[in-house]
Amino acid sequence: MDILSKTWPQAYSTLPNLKFIIRFQCHIKIVDNIMERYRDGKIHIENFELSWRDLCPPVDKWLDIAIQNGVKDVGLDVRSGLEKIELPNLRKIKSVSIRICKNQRVKIEAPTLEHLSYFGLCLSEGLVVTECKDLKSLDLTHSPQNFNVYNDLSYGRERFRICKSGSLKILKIRNCDGIKEIDDPNLVSIEYQGKQTPELKIARESCQLKHSKIVLSGFHSDAAWFGKLQKFLSNSASWSQVSLYFVDCAKINMNDLLLHDRVAIPQVDVLDVKTEFYEELPTFVDALLLSCHPRRLNLSSSVKINKCFIDRLMHLSHSTSHGRESWHSQLIAIKAFDVKNQPLQLLEIDSLMEWEWKRIYFLLDWQCS
Repeated sequence: MDILSKTWPQAYSTLPNLKFIIRFQCHIKIVDNIMERYRDGKIHIENFELSWRDLCPPVDKWLDIAIQNGVKDVGLDVRSGLEKIELPNLRKIKSVSIRICKNQRVKIEAPTLEHLSYFGLCLSEGLVVTECKDLKSLDLTHSPQNFNVYNDLSYGRERFRICKSGSLKILKIRNCDGIKEIDDPNLVSIEYQGKQTPELKIARESCQLKHSKIVLSGFHSDAAWFGKLQKFLSNSASWSQVSLYFVDCAKINMNDLLLHDRVAIPQVDVLDVKTEFYEELPTFVDALLLSCHPRRLNLSSSVKINKCFIDRLMHLSHSTSHGRESWHSQLIAIKAFDVKNQPLQLLEIDSLMEWEWKRIYFLLDWQCS
């Protein structure tokens, strides 16, 4: 017991993972003492996380100590106190996570950086990452508009730049509607989440892409919206998952939408649809299936809407002359299942209980013409 009482404080005081949340002025002195002890004792630091609000801690000093002591993972939650965040000459850093809510400028120079997570609310100056040739994953949330993501970007006027990155594998984008182009042929996974259909071009589709997901919610759809959706989805021959959450739908003119039909309709493994409107549902289903061809369709809505959805799907699967000649494919078979994966008989829908129809899914079989 005596040995434990003596060794435990010593072991605790040399932990390689440091996480500080500074809420009061007195916390700054405590953290400063700890960091100086790590500096003087040359105690190895593996992970360094720091969060503060409405204070001005000596962040540069603490980061310098962490860097000198071999830190590999850095996390900063910056609510105030800094006009800019600079992490220069990071020769051993593997992971950086930064969250800001002001107009701070962020600059990172890290040739060994592999993982970058960035959350920015009102960034006006931008994020600059240089010498990130080993960058493997990038996670962007609510970043500023009008910027590009490139392997080797040379446009200094853009608000977001990634230079000399040839190894990016995982890309996640949330609420960044201003991204215009992604040029990385080595992506394995890409995820996009937002409230608008992105006007985004994937310059070179990766032959290694295994996971691709898009989530759109809180929007009003019309023919122009579905045209943008099809254009975006056509960046890839197939998508792992597309999730759409509709608030309302304007009247859709299918003739206008067919004008967008210039490429083969993208294939989607799983399509999630949640909607609450009913009036324009038949043309909505047509527009949806003109934008993509899902192998599995998950439907979550009211009983009335779900039944109308099923009627339209059955009509499309049995019709041969309803103007779909330019779609390049036909829906030839439908199978429906409940949330317990039990098959549903589509012709006996009126005999089912109401709760059985609130969440159902379909397996759709498409035939190319």
